[in-house]
This record gives sequence, structure tokens and C-alpha cells, in this order.
Amino acid sequence: MGLLVADRITVTARIRERIIPAIESLSFSLPPGRILGLVGESGAGKSMIAKSIAQLMPPGFAIRSGSMSFDGEISPRWNRSAAAAYWVARSLSSRRTRSRR
Repeated sequence: MGLLVADRITVTARIRERIIPAIESLSFSLPPGRILGLVGESGAGKSMIAKSIAQLMPPGFAIRSGSMSFDGEISPRWNRSAAAAYWVARSLSSRRTRSRR
């Protein structure tokens, strides 16, 4: 099982009352101690993938389907401030746990 797992994530954007897919069915599993690199052309969606993982997408964008988990805990969908607070708390908690080992 990966530390960070995305399972069929689909992100859409609402542009002029139309729903446009920004990311379709993204899946990956990142094991502990490994690094995930995103490579692609300008506009390919690298930044949107990162923002989706952190659930800090710009207004008009939303995760429409799929799930993400961090350290086995499924991430709920929420607003930007709740997402930022969650990831900061998880990061601090992980650092404290690692420093005790």
C-alpha cells in the first residue's frame, strides 16, 4: 500500500456554465520514501494534479469522482481553508512521528 494513493481521480472545471474535464481518471500509488515526478508540456495539468492532491484547486474546479488517501486515511472533500489546515496538521504529525523513530 502506498503512502499517497490516488484512485481514478477526475477533476473538472466550470467554464462559462460548461463542465470541462481537466484531469480524467488519474491513478497512482506512491510508496513511502519514494518521489513522484510529474513531467509534461506546458498546460498538460502538472500543477492541477498537485493542487488536486492537496485539494487546493482554484475556484470553478472540483474533484468529481475518485478518491485519495494519505497514509491509509481517505481524504474527504472540503473547502480550501479546511484542506490547507488538514495538510499542515498531517505534515506536522508525520514529522513528529518520524523524529521519534
